[in-house]
Amino acid sequence: MTPQLAPDSERLVILRALYLDWKEGWKGVKRLQFVELGCPEHQVRLLIEAGLIRRHGDKLFITAAGVAWAETFDKEICHA
Repeated sequence: MTPQLAPDSERLVILRALYLDWKEGWKGVKRLQFVELGCPEHQVRLLIEAGLIRRHGDKLFITAAGVAWAETFDKEICHA
């Protein structure tokens, strides 16, 4: 079972980027890009541990649970 994570700005930035990647063909987003955006590494690890995103090589991908979480908590995604 995925632990319930409260939405915060850092998590939303990460999941929004991965959600948009998924909508545009699911090619993955390089982990380094999130570091360059100023997203703390611990947030990425937390989202991986929660099963909302996954790592494959140097790229991150959203999971089905991550899509559901983003669509539930990110009002910008819901109204796009």
